[in-house]
Amino acid sequence: MFESGRPTRFEPDVVYRQINTLLPLEVVFGLEGWYSDVSGETLVAFLNQTGGASSISANISMLAGVSAVDVEADLRDVATTVSNPVSVQIGGIPGEQFDVDIDFEARTQGPGYPCNDAWDFKSRSDREQGVISQWDRKQLGTLPACGWSRVWILAHEDIVVVVNVSRFDAATEPLTTIEEILPFVEDVAAGLRFCIELEG
Repeated sequence: MFESGRPTRFEPDVVYRQINTLLPLEVVFGLEGWYSDVSGETLVAFLNQTGGASSISANISMLAGVSAVDVEADLRDVATTVSNPVSVQIGGIPGEQFDVDIDFEARTQGPGYPCNDAWDFKSRSDREQGVISQWDRKQLGTLPACGWSRVWILAHEDIVVVVNVSRFDAATEPLTTIEEILPFVEDVAAGLRFCIELEG
């Protein structure tokens, strides 16, 4: 079990469960370095700092009362590039996979951090969308404003689950290809399981 509001450092190949989210989930990571950054009813955020100067963020946002089609439309509105759509099943829930590049005009708010803005999936719950500052909100449920992310938009009953794996920058240059984060993407995809029973 990992607790809401308390960071947990994950040991590789050990199963951890969170039952206090809209959809209970389990994770078992194969790579070293993962820990929970926040865990609440609608958001679980993980970080991994073994990738050099940057952290890798993996966020699971759970949105009630919205459609996957609307979330994808919002994503396409804000992204520079949405490519390689593939139908997938992640953690036992079906959905679509995308490679996403966002290139907002950087607003430097601290030395060496030009890529500090982000798009907040959770804003969709309030029927709003927009740019927020990673400088203030960090990586919580957001897509970084410059560079590539792997995004899954999944749907189970009336809950849309958005999972994204991104580089959360301590680096000063945008992530120009998605290759750098793929080992972490694959680790999340293999290790995430939602604790539900799907029909069929």
